[in-house]
Amino acid sequence: MLDNGNGMDSPVLKHCLQYGFHAGDDSGGKRGQRLGKFGVGLLAASFSQASDVLVMSWQNDEVADGEAIPSTGLSLEGDAKILGRNRLPNPQPKALPAWGHKAFDGMSAPITAMKHGTLVIWRGVETRNRAKTIQDQLVWLCGRIHREFLKYKTLKIVINVYNEQSETTETREALPIDPMFLENWSTDELTDWGFTGDLTLFQPYTGHVGDTGRNATGGHDGYPICVPHGSSQDRALGMYILTSSYRRDFVTEDRRLNDTFRDPGEAPYGKLANRLKGVSILRAGREIDLDPNWLREDKTVDRWVGVSVDFDTDLDEIFGITTDKQQARGLADLASWPIEELKSEIRELEEDGAEEDKVYVERLKVAFNIKDQLREMQRRVRLQRKNTRKKKPGPDRPSDPTVAPTSELVTVGARMVEGDRPLSMDTREPSEDHEGTVAAYGDSMSGDQLAKDVRPGEVEAHDLKLDYSRDIYATPAEMFHIAVGNHMVIHFHQKHPISDVLAKLLVEDDPDEAADPPTMQDALRVVRSLVAAFARLMAEADQYDDKEAEDLRRHLLAWSRKAAAIFRDEEY
Repeated sequence: MLDNGNGMDSPVLKHCLQYGFHAGDDSGGKRGQRLGKFGVGLLAASFSQASDVLVMSWQNDEVADGEAIPSTGLSLEGDAKILGRNRLPNPQPKALPAWGHKAFDGMSAPITAMKHGTLVIWRGVETRNRAKTIQDQLVWLCGRIHREFLKYKTLKIVINVYNEQSETTETREALPIDPMFLENWSTDELTDWGFTGDLTLFQPYTGHVGDTGRNATGGHDGYPICVPHGSSQDRALGMYILTSSYRRDFVTEDRRLNDTFRDPGEAPYGKLANRLKGVSILRAGREIDLDPNWLREDKTVDRWVGVSVDFDTDLDEIFGITTDKQQARGLADLASWPIEELKSEIRELEEDGAEEDKVYVERLKVAFNIKDQLREMQRRVRLQRKNTRKKKPGPDRPSDPTVAPTSELVTVGARMVEGDRPLSMDTREPSEDHEGTVAAYGDSMSGDQLAKDVRPGEVEAHDLKLDYSRDIYATPAEMFHIAVGNHMVIHFHQKHPISDVLAKLLVEDDPDEAADPPTMQDALRVVRSLVAAFARLMAEADQYDDKEAEDLRRHLLAWSRKAAAIFRDEEY
């Protein structure tokens, strides 16, 4: 392994193969200090693959003659006592290996022209794989781990296979591999199927502004993390960026796909998505883990969603970074927690208010945000699959299968306008004012598309007085809000705690065909919650002699009468 970095001076080179060395402390690190420049990575990585490691590092053009390069090394067999006592040999000058002049094609300059750099040599490597297989694996692994640096060309990684007998070198350069599939790279699994340029396999999930790393303008919004500082104040410790993506709509609708594969997962790019499945954890731009434990093993839909978390090094404690900086152990331990359990734990700890819990609470919030993004994107991918089922729209079935049948909308809408207090919509038809009909939907969703793009045609064709949609931008304080124009649109709020069940029961045409259909118990739980909430509100008004109590009773009576008028015994 060769790099053209700054190289190491003699004291640093001596300790680079020492466990837990803290840079700047020549004794090898003081107890209680944070790990510094080296930690454990170089030694652990080397002896996990080889029985002998040699490190050569030079500064100030020392490699030009290749005869006296400062070097240090250890062998598992010959240096067992040194390893046991943590005593290291002093660097000694060594000559550059003869093959070193030829094995590193692809570097910006020949090795003898590099004024500074480091060469790490492993010997005694036991592997059943051929060199070409190892090269293939390293190209992918390095391309994924260092993708941010490769993307912005601040780093170049070349993996060579050198044949000593023929003195030939096969060179491959690592290209950025994005498990979020928001950028394309040169791979047959993507380019052969048309995913090139701006047409990526996944699309960014923007959802609520502030809930993801991409805001409405396509930029990045970071999440600040604050921790206790002093007696009463919190200080901003660092930032992390959460980016989410999910499969594009047309993947399930591609004619070539339908003619060739029964399911997108069987296509080459589907297998590629499964290979890169997991939540990507990046520390200062370098991926330290692609953790599949956040996803459900038994759900193939999860191959089509992605989340990456990129955080500052100041947040190592928040994320629970291990000493070898290869895993965010603290965050990984929360991968199996249900989202409601995370929410409950956060609420209880925040109510307790203990200063020592604040770091843990921030970690829980990161996990909750990841789970929240995954849950919404999983729902969208399920809807994509549902929307591809072959259903012929008839006179009683709307063109969008995620809303109620047209006959129900006609009947309920007609009965709504039979009241004694007319609304402006009662005297106008949706087909008379297209712009006003479209405006009533705002930015709400119908299925996986903007409602204003797919619903007005159905509404105007039948002059419906009622329609439903999902509002993914609204605050969760209310279950729904209404927009009245030429017809009434009821927007169910996506973030309300009972919104998922309520929307499946009231908005979706065929809840039984959903991936997670609501059960009778779900329906009863929603109804009981609504009744209990209103009953509690009435009781509080009575107990505290609230002047609004009479208004509440009057509104409840009016609501009940309106519901009775709409819900008659006749069949819709």
